[in-house]
Amino acid sequence: MEITIIKKKNIIVSFLISAFLLSFAFVFAQGNQLNNFSNGSFKNGTNQIEIPRDLKDIENMGDKVIETTKILVPKIIKQIWEEKILPIWQKMWDYARNLWEKHFADSFNNFLKQLEEWLGVTFKERKELTKEKFEKEKEEFTKEAPELGKSLWEKLWELIK
Repeated sequence: MEITIIKKKNIIVSFLISAFLLSFAFVFAQGNQLNNFSNGSFKNGTNQIEIPRDLKDIENMGDKVIETTKILVPKIIKQIWEEKILPIWQKMWDYARNLWEKHFADSFNNFLKQLEEWLGVTFKERKELTKEKFEKEKEEFTKEAPELGKSLWEKLWELIK
């Protein structure tokens, strides 16, 4: 049990470190966009970082990283989704559909037709049988109902006396 907890903690810590490093990678990759920040932690359009002087500079730098990450990550994910992932899934879907249509669709449709014919015949036979059985049970019930009613009334009358 301790091993699974340790593994979970390691996974969470690894994820947080990766997210932190990834956010810095996004910030440094977008050097031109970062020149617009007012603090001046980037010099002259280069990606050289000034050493923070105090905790306030570190806090400002962290805020900039977070703001830039909030802006850039959705754009990057959208771009990857549209340019890389969707085309691959579309190709896989087209391949599977073409494979189905060429090799399996006709035999599957024939199977469905045969199944429909067999079920249709079976259901017609059962429908006729159930109608006949229903009529027989209806007749038996109409014969037995007055006797049941009398016997119940008689039983009730005996209980009252």
